[in-house]
Amino acid sequence: LQSAGAGWRSSPSAQELAGTFGEASIELEAHAHEDDCSEKGSNKGSAITKVSSARTPFHAGPRWTDDARRLRKVLSLRPQRPPRVLMVTRRHFRKNKYVDIVGEYHLELVQENGGAPVVIPRTTQTVFHLAEYLPMDGLIIAEGNDLSDEILLKYGCHIPGRLDSEASQKFASDTEFDVSKDELEFALLRFALASGCPILTLCRGSQMLSSLRGGTLIGDIESELGSSICHLKDCADPAYDSNRHSIRVSPGTPLAEWFSESL
Repeated sequence: LQSAGAGWRSSPSAQELAGTFGEASIELEAHAHEDDCSEKGSNKGSAITKVSSARTPFHAGPRWTDDARRLRKVLSLRPQRPPRVLMVTRRHFRKNKYVDIVGEYHLELVQENGGAPVVIPRTTQTVFHLAEYLPMDGLIIAEGNDLSDEILLKYGCHIPGRLDSEASQKFASDTEFDVSKDELEFALLRFALASGCPILTLCRGSQMLSSLRGGTLIGDIESELGSSICHLKDCADPAYDSNRHSIRVSPGTPLAEWFSESL
């Protein structure tokens, strides 16, 4: 992170983001769902916005510089330019309403290594202002739902097999789709790969990276490969998403080299 943020002014910008997806504009589809619609108006269907490549992001202008200086004075902080690490929130149902969250483990991971986490809401309207979160010195994609068929198809990725309706209920919180989150993270990930921006993927993020690079996903290891190892427990189990099992690392692979001291 330290080395990535050293040249923060030259990190991926709104202009480069536009260039990645087109010469003069970037087209991102915003998928509006009923749960994100306001009482005053419906956002059902799809909307497309264009972000001009000539735009200058707000935080690169004089107002941002002046506001940052005044806020640091209030907090008695020294001027600094920490690397900006972007991450998209995950939707969580709590007390009969949806809330956007990012695990503190990932936030503290960035902060403890000198970075500034920039949290992007996964709501459907975020796509219209995605370039405003740039520049991006790093990208973290971590936990979340299964990748949606719609976005996998849009980016030309392999679509894995799916559990039947009865079996999927056992893992309901993961097998449902979040198209809005998929749209944002796939766009950011493809942009990061094209611009050479550092990426850290965990869990769902690793599946997304593999898919975008041409990998094949297995929808359910136990049913498709006949494995007797438990990979995921019923969602009613307190240890639902914390199940662990031993693995074997093939010799001569990058993974074996990276963790040679502990294997």
